[in-house]
Amino acid sequence: MDRRTIRAFAAGMIGSVLVIVSVTFFTASEESAGKMDASSLENEGYIVLTEEAHDALQAQLMQLEDELAVKETLNKEAVIQDETDEPTTRFILVIDSGMMSQEISESLERVGIIANATEFNSYLVEHEMTNRIQIGEYELTSQLSIEEIAALITRD
Repeated sequence: MDRRTIRAFAAGMIGSVLVIVSVTFFTASEESAGKMDASSLENEGYIVLTEEAHDALQAQLMQLEDELAVKETLNKEAVIQDETDEPTTRFILVIDSGMMSQEISESLERVGIIANATEFNSYLVEHEMTNRIQIGEYELTSQLSIEEIAALITRD
């Protein structure tokens, strides 16, 4: 074999590889493009949304998540029934830095843990507990006495 024959053979090999690659590339892209249309996706069980519908659902999801977060922070109380069928209010009291004993008393009265905010605040003042109130979260029920609540929030 001379050089010319080898060159012609190599050129033929390169040409056939280019043809095979081109056919494979263009045929594969046509098939994959056919699989990406909405009707074929729906036939496979997928739900196809427009961009506007997707954005509306995303906005609705964010709104529901915000509502849930608000309800979780506001509704930290639950009414449960004990053995005597007397309703008991349960509340998670969150004491932040700088909260006054009167604020705490009023919030406990508002949710039904104590009957009288003034009485509870007076108890804290008389027993010099107002300066010993600790920051934190406390799970309280309406069955606790004023003394027990005071001991919990001052950690006595």
